[in-house]
Amino acid sequence: MNLLPARLRTRKSVVIIVLCFLLVVGGVLAYFFVPRGFHPGEAEAQQIAYMEELVAQTPDNPDAHVALALFYSQAGAPQRAIPHLKTALKLNPSHQGALVALGDAYMELERYKDAVEPYTKVVDLNTNNPMRGISRELEGVYYHLGTAFFNLGSFNDALRSFS
Repeated sequence: MNLLPARLRTRKSVVIIVLCFLLVVGGVLAYFFVPRGFHPGEAEAQQIAYMEELVAQTPDNPDAHVALALFYSQAGAPQRAIPHLKTALKLNPSHQGALVALGDAYMELERYKDAVEPYTKVVDLNTNNPMRGISRELEGVYYHLGTAFFNLGSFNDALRSFS
């Protein structure tokens, strides 16, 4: 019994068909048996666990608290980031990274009134900064501050932040 039509029974056609079949079978086997790395959620959880351990080892390091908070924020848990950011700010009240991240966490939670304070403090800390007019980071702070004011219905303050 011959399963191939007459025009596909040539040696070259049979070799091509067999090769295609082997490629498909090899692909299926590779999909199931070759490790593909971590699931994104697993990698995220491992990074957070590592940072939690680092914070436990160096609890007086504000940068470690900020780094852990950023991992929480990226994982979609800004509410878990806030306590670490507040701890970082107790250790260093002028930590601009912590202030911006705290404002961002509040914005993500739509707690606009709470977001105003850390953003305003960043603006105040940069009053005499010669790079103030060209800093992209500071530009983002002004934008988020304006957005917070806008959502609070304080349109004049929002306009000042946006301009």
